[in-house]
Amino acid sequence: MLFVDTNWIGKLQQEMFNLYSQDYLPFAKPYENNMLTFQLFNELFESLINGSNALIAEEKLIQFIEQCYNINKSYINKGMQGLNSRQKIDTNKITIVKELILDQLDCNLTLDEFSQHTGLSRYHLIRSFKQTYGQSPHAFQLDQRIQKSKSLLQQGNSISDTANLLGFADQSHFQRNFKKRIAVTPGQYQAFFI
Repeated sequence: MLFVDTNWIGKLQQEMFNLYSQDYLPFAKPYENNMLTFQLFNELFESLINGSNALIAEEKLIQFIEQCYNINKSYINKGMQGLNSRQKIDTNKITIVKELILDQLDCNLTLDEFSQHTGLSRYHLIRSFKQTYGQSPHAFQLDQRIQKSKSLLQQGNSISDTANLLGFADQSHFQRNFKKRIAVTPGQYQAFFI
């Protein structure tokens, strides 16, 4: 079960449906059996249980809520028809988010911080970033951290120092993500170059 602040949901609904003021609109059904919805909820649950950073947890929550409203579009009143996918992508603002990520790989920035820098809503920012770069801001950040870690490991930095320099929660968090993307552990990768 998921308990989310209704003011937060109301604000997200305003972003999703391009509304200026709207009270919280509940979901049409208290129970959903759609497989994609289940998968998104499971990913959200895992991100919360694993203590992931705020950026990934918020991205997963927004993706889950978007899916719930996509399923229940017929329930949404005429003033809220369809998701706001017709908004144009402001590539300059999305580039700012990319540059913020690249300039601050060691920081766990939040969607709110990206929104403050660009003036985009969190929802529009995630959708536009995915359309532009093919992945969410957090996935992009993680990929860039792994790419940078490869050069740091090749230069002889220790695994723990590399993890700390790139903003990973700890060494095991770094090793898990490195192996998932590179198919070897950081130690195995470093041994090949040193």
